[in-house]
Amino acid sequence: MTTSEPSLAVEIAAAASSKSCHSIDAPVSGGDRGAKNGTLAIFTGGEESVVKRLQPLFSLMGKVNYMGGSGKGQFAKLANQITIASTMVGLVEGMVYAHKAGLDVGLYLDAISTGAAGSKSLDLYGQRILKRDLGPGFYVNHFVKDLGICLKECQNMGISLPGLALAQQLYVSLRAYGEGNLGTQALILVLERLNNVSLAPAIASS
Repeated sequence: MTTSEPSLAVEIAAAASSKSCHSIDAPVSGGDRGAKNGTLAIFTGGEESVVKRLQPLFSLMGKVNYMGGSGKGQFAKLANQITIASTMVGLVEGMVYAHKAGLDVGLYLDAISTGAAGSKSLDLYGQRILKRDLGPGFYVNHFVKDLGICLKECQNMGISLPGLALAQQLYVSLRAYGEGNLGTQALILVLERLNNVSLAPAIASS
């Protein structure tokens, strides 16, 4: 259920099959809240009949999404991480912009939450960022690892995803500052440093 290279999932599945066993790659998304509430998104790859046999176990943790053969669960999780990375960049950039424009950032987040800019990331992390709650729902260190795998897979596929590359570098900056054990929402710190601003005062007005 860890996030790893899709090729490793295929290798493990082949090794398991040679011993008359089964292996399913089943990485998850949803963070600490999803784990606590049993609402994780589970991306599964492997034999569909085996995934169905495991359904009672998976259903305790969240929603099973069958993505295809071995490795496809990992590919889906990596695509998920790519989406989250760019979404988080957009969220914190919008917050820094709103702050610099003199808006009440709390009111701003509430205003956009029901519009096209609304997102799961906003729901999960907007208020956490305002309250300076940068504790891990998902560790920066783990996210840097995942994004590194994504970039490697992009190279293998021969595709260019510049948003992913930018997000990965911003998160590497967090780790360089010794902030790898914070949550992914700590990306706000990078944008604050880049612009010599702090959203901390916004706490009092929210």
